Amino acid sequence: MSGRLRVVIAGAGVFGLGTALALLDSDTEVLLLDPHSGVPNASAVAAGLLAPVGEVIFDPDVAAHYPLMVDALGLWPGFAQRAGLRISDDGLVVPRSAQQTLVRLGCAFDARGDELYLQADPRVVDPASALLSLRRAVEAGGCRIETRHVAEADWRTADLLVLATGDGMVERLDPPELQRLTPVKGQIAVLPMGPVSGPTVRWPGGYLAPQPGGARIGATMEVGRRDTVVEPAVVSHLISAAARHAPGIDARGAFGQAGVRMQTPDALPLVGPSALSRTLLATGARRNGWLFAPLVGRIIAAYCKGEDPGPWASALHPERFDAG
Repeated sequence: MSGRLRVVIAGAGVFGLGTALALLDSDTEVLLLDPHSGVPNASAVAAGLLAPVGEVIFDPDVAAHYPLMVDALGLWPGFAQRAGLRISDDGLVVPRSAQQTLVRLGCAFDARGDELYLQADPRVVDPASALLSLRRAVEAGGCRIETRHVAEADWRTADLLVLATGDGMVERLDPPELQRLTPVKGQIAVLPMGPVSGPTVRWPGGYLAPQPGGARIGATMEVGRRDTVVEPAVVSHLISAAARHAPGIDARGAFGQAGVRMQTPDALPLVGPSALSRTLLATGARRNGWLFAPLVGRIIAAYCKGEDPGPWASALHPERFDAG
């Protein structure tokens, strides 16, 4: 390669935008492909939780990844400042049954009746406003955004392609590593009447995350499904569960959203070089796309520039499942 590095990124979710920002900060020419502009992607159908402790308590599939998640969270203050994102830190409420896990993790908490309160976890961003801020930041940095699919864009004239796409967006390309991904449909409920602030409440199988644009209740994990049909019965079930754990919520005007995420066998994303020539992967976020976004962008930017991708690169490398 000679001159200024040219990179095409397919996908305008938080991985695509976060990677674009990291590349722009390393003096790279970036073209971002967003063929479904205006249509909510999986990053938008989310609560925006940055919550390593909450994940460990309620998702045993990610418990072993706690140190990685903590390091990823550590990148967020600088990332948020760079992109103009607001992070709320109103804390977390969990059942008393989580006390043993909190003690093991060394987390400070206060007992409040049958519940425990943590000030340090989670941090929360509003997905809708955060995606808009990230988009503005990359455009201000000189990134071109086009509403084209990978197959329609002349990406082969670029030095590298980064696939930061969701389900079903990679046309006429067949990176072999994507065979490791399984679709997971997630449905959430949105409460326009709030709460708009206050602690996130989590319970086994669900959460209530206050947001300025309406509280999010979620989320289903429907493995193997790739439709985005909102099912009223599921939305009602989510709201009923939230009402049991957070009495007094106002469900007037509530509605549902559905998105499809991709997951790997170890619940970590695929981040790094593909066997496909001049192609890198940043996909498979499962539940923690927002948490991992700054780390993913930093690792991909390092690979693109031929630099050390850091201590977590091997844990996220797309070939890790084939190593022996």
